[in-house]
Amino acid sequence: MLSDAQVRLGTAHHQSTLLRLISLRSASGEIMRLVTNLPPDQLSASDAALLYKRRWEIEYFFKWMKVILRDGRSHW
Repeated sequence: MLSDAQVRLGTAHHQSTLLRLISLRSASGEIMRLVTNLPPDQLSASDAALLYKRRWEIEYFFKWMKVILRDGRSHW
């Protein structure tokens, strides 16, 4: 984890509620920023990173399935 901060998103006139910004470095070296409304006592930064990773594993699985079933007879 690079940082874990509380922020407000938006403009000076229209700001969001208080959010949490977690900055991480991925295995490939990219810096990723995750935003959540859950405080650290409910979701640790490492758990947020794990949930994000799992979510994208599921997204890639369904993308792969769409490619496999692209024969026109199947519909999701």
